[in-house]
Amino acid sequence: MMVLFLLLIQETPDPNGPGLHPPRAIESRELGSAPARISSNHLLHSLFGILPMESALPLLPWRIEAGIWQDISSGKLDVVDDEYFFHYDATLLETNFEFRLGLPAGFEATIGFDLSDLLQDDGKIILERNPGDFLIEPGERGVGLGDVRFRLKKSILSNESRAFGIVAGVKIPVSTDREDLLTSEGVDIAASALFTQRWGPVTVHVNFGGVLPGRARVFGEEVETQPSVFFGASLVWKFEQWGAAILQFQGNQSVFQGSFDSVRILEDFVASVHLGGRFRIAGSFLEPTIGMGLTGRSSDFVATVGIVVPFGESSSGYTTPQ
Repeated sequence: MMVLFLLLIQETPDPNGPGLHPPRAIESRELGSAPARISSNHLLHSLFGILPMESALPLLPWRIEAGIWQDISSGKLDVVDDEYFFHYDATLLETNFEFRLGLPAGFEATIGFDLSDLLQDDGKIILERNPGDFLIEPGERGVGLGDVRFRLKKSILSNESRAFGIVAGVKIPVSTDREDLLTSEGVDIAASALFTQRWGPVTVHVNFGGVLPGRARVFGEEVETQPSVFFGASLVWKFEQWGAAILQFQGNQSVFQGSFDSVRILEDFVASVHLGGRFRIAGSFLEPTIGMGLTGRSSDFVATVGIVVPFGESSSGYTTPQ
């Protein structure tokens, strides 16, 4: 028995040795300084392929991060005059899943998908174009898979304190339900330029990009959409090795800008501000944020909570700066 035990020890592969090994959760890892992951600052723009805020720094090669985020946002809009009537009162519940993989040569790939539910009160939504004329009839809504999203990021230039990068993404609709507003039903293409600057424990991220919406059906009918610009800035203060505070601003032009359809009242610029944090708990990161809209067409209230689990070696997983 002792000989067999010794043979088993000798044949057991070294988990830190060369070669391929199954991914394993990291027990202790330095806290990253990436921006907060917030899906949208407008209830209906979450249906399109607007990219979330990103750091210019990719994960190190073959590092993996798996994350789940729950977003809750609410908004209300009433416009009544001699020519126009529009009533909108809804809450969006959206669950986002993402898997990020660091690749050689400064690349990073992300795949994600979302489960959405747009509701009001007891599961109904009110969207009226004229009194009693509902764009979508009130009724029970269902949670379902809306979109699959792919992103590819490339680091262009980086040193110990500064980095530049680009990211491109595509949103592919999956849902076939025309009543639950889980997707805009269009294939959207987007790209963004990324800048990251670090000063000691403080890191600043600035993003600027645009989205090209595909064919869109919203409110059960085809609507006109336009390419729009999106942008954001995030300040991350790492006050301890286990915790960081995040102040984030993001906004975008409306994809309904210039529309002559029933959504033309939503053509204004939208923006929101968010306060949150990132906290290391065992081998995972907890990321809560709370925010509010800054314009009349933005979501009034936005709250997000996420959990990110890193896989790979026990290191920061990011190229410098942190």
